[in-house]
Amino acid sequence: MWILSILFLLVIYMTIITIAIGFLLFIIGKIKGKQNKLSKIGFFMFSIPIGLIITILIIGFIYDFLTTNPTKTDIVGVYKIIEVNNLEIKEENYENYELKLKKNGEFEIDKIPYLQNCSSGKYSFDPENLFFGLQCDSIYITNFEIEKNIGTFKIKYIHSDPDNAQNIYFEKIQ
Repeated sequence: MWILSILFLLVIYMTIITIAIGFLLFIIGKIKGKQNKLSKIGFFMFSIPIGLIITILIIGFIYDFLTTNPTKTDIVGVYKIIEVNNLEIKEENYENYELKLKKNGEFEIDKIPYLQNCSSGKYSFDPENLFFGLQCDSIYITNFEIEKNIGTFKIKYIHSDPDNAQNIYFEKIQ
């Protein structure tokens, strides 16, 4: 994971350097004359990265606009497991596990491996931060989050440490 961070910082650094050098070449080319190749090269060197940055920002804003946070009424329903990462639950058994979220704030869940001994209780949902938690008697399971997508969302259970990528994903079926 740290390699991706270093690569990301390197890309940012190189983009800033390219923009700066391109801008300097553009200015030097304009000083030397009106139809100078140096000004054209400089213009492309700083305009292309800026154009890419603007495009990425626009795509990000459009994605945020099209994906709205689910409300408490949106999350009420029946969910099935659709994906498991780095945990030993066989894909053919996904249909055997169900999570039911009720309107009154209560839930029922089949005994899912890795999800403690909890079969019913109350749930809490924070629509602002997309966090989700279950409470069974004195057991609190708070490592759930909502992953939103265009027109839909998934509930993600994070088993133990998030860096281990041990996750169970639930999708609404009713």
